[in-house]
Amino acid sequence: MNADEFEAAVLAAYPVSDEVFERAMWMGEAADACGILSKRYRRCESSLTQRIRSDGLTSDEYELKELTRPFSRVNIPLLKAERPDVFEEAVHVKQAFAEKTLGRRTLYDMVADVLGAEVSKHEVVTVTDIRSLLPDAEAALYVVEGDEFVRYAVVCR
Repeated sequence: MNADEFEAAVLAAYPVSDEVFERAMWMGEAADACGILSKRYRRCESSLTQRIRSDGLTSDEYELKELTRPFSRVNIPLLKAERPDVFEEAVHVKQAFAEKTLGRRTLYDMVADVLGAEVSKHEVVTVTDIRSLLPDAEAALYVVEGDEFVRYAVVCR
């Protein structure tokens, strides 16, 4: 079932008024309900796929597939070793970490002063930073790409 099919079933069971206020209220209530259901359904899906995996269940009609999403990350140790100039220009710490460590007025240099070498555990260089500072071919040397696990999902064979 896709979103359009689900929406059609909901609209068939719960018609929407053409009156703008009633329609807006219905849409808001439906969005809230869908948000709650989404979390509920994901928890149930996770529990069921975990059972399928742990019990080694199989099906002629369905298979369990790992869903992934692509990611890009800077290889910081390599960039730091080979292009310290670019590293120094792009490096920073995440705002939440800086705020947690020193407060909102924190800058990278202030965190480095407080933590010394330990700041390296929290250093961040974004893919956007590298791509803006280096030509594409060189930036590619420092960017790691791949797929990260999202969840298991049952799909038709």
